[in-house]
Amino acid sequence: MPSLIDTGRGWRIPRAESALIRDVDWGIVAETGTPLIEPLGGGECAVTFLWRDADPAARPFVLANKLHDRRDPEGSAMQLMPGTDVWFLTYRLPSDWRGSYQIGVGPAPAEGAVVTGDGRVRVADGVGPAHRDPYCRRQLGQKSVVELPDAPPQPYRARRAGVPRGDVSVERVAGAPVWHYASAGAEDDAPMVVVLDGSLWAGELDLPTTLDNLVADRAIPPLRATMVDTGAGDTRAALLLDNDDFVAWLAGDLLDALNVAGPAMVAGQSLGGLSALRAALARPDRFSAVLAQSASLWTPAADRLPVRAGARAYLEVGTDEWINAGPNAAFAERLAAAGSAVEFREFRGGHDRACWRGGIADGLISLLG
Repeated sequence: MPSLIDTGRGWRIPRAESALIRDVDWGIVAETGTPLIEPLGGGECAVTFLWRDADPAARPFVLANKLHDRRDPEGSAMQLMPGTDVWFLTYRLPSDWRGSYQIGVGPAPAEGAVVTGDGRVRVADGVGPAHRDPYCRRQLGQKSVVELPDAPPQPYRARRAGVPRGDVSVERVAGAPVWHYASAGAEDDAPMVVVLDGSLWAGELDLPTTLDNLVADRAIPPLRATMVDTGAGDTRAALLLDNDDFVAWLAGDLLDALNVAGPAMVAGQSLGGLSALRAALARPDRFSAVLAQSASLWTPAADRLPVRAGARAYLEVGTDEWINAGPNAAFAERLAAAGSAVEFREFRGGHDRACWRGGIADGLISLLG
């Protein structure tokens, strides 16, 4: 994990000096992409984010997942190279780090600012738009992605030629979309995985392609998956944070409608990871295993999670998740001490879709492979 610097107002990531920034050749930048990555030795890299704007008052900020701390926006401010229109910021990061980011241009994000779902920075004294990095080769939704040289591989996320594709259909259940997936070779009694935040996994994170590849490689058996839409914003929080009625619906009406012969597996990330844990631990008769990515165990609602023997769980969390990494590690220890089979992993990164889309394959292999 980066050696975070406590400024008294927030956390800053250590800076580094870049040799490449001295003579930036934009022809090379356009060809190789950004950010610039330089090995430093000792398992670290200098990572230089770049932006071009001729307005010296533009004030670009690197809004990297969990590296940007809104309590201390100056820690993410880019510097203008004298005599040029080039802005830069160089961080010192572990060589196995992965993360998503945007470039926010405009007023400094004030204390209490947030990056909204539409990719804009909402601040107290105005609104500054956030942008994808146009020079970055890797994009995910409205964000750009950095993968340093030793970042864990994500071999299952990209569509492959010749791999049989599973069937995907959608219906509305209780007014919300539910996506159904059946891999090639899946029979009616194939394992069932219930995945929360279904619109994300059926769309931007393209879980069906990951499942296609896993089954084709025989890393997991043929299976079925149901991706359940859980809304957004306050609606999502009300459904996933501490909602026993939702857990009862998952374990009852949903699985009954799916004609699941035996216990299913349930998966989720963030608040969905918290809800997935609650479902699996409260209803072992309906859920035999749980995959929780960056589960929101820092919330008071986590105190109500039952801890029992006999559960099978895969938990992962990012080392940069300041308030969430510790609670996830502690809960994994409690669950294992109670007599459950637990695999716990930490990845170098934040509370980040760029990490979850690869990590879900590792969890599925652990629980189903």
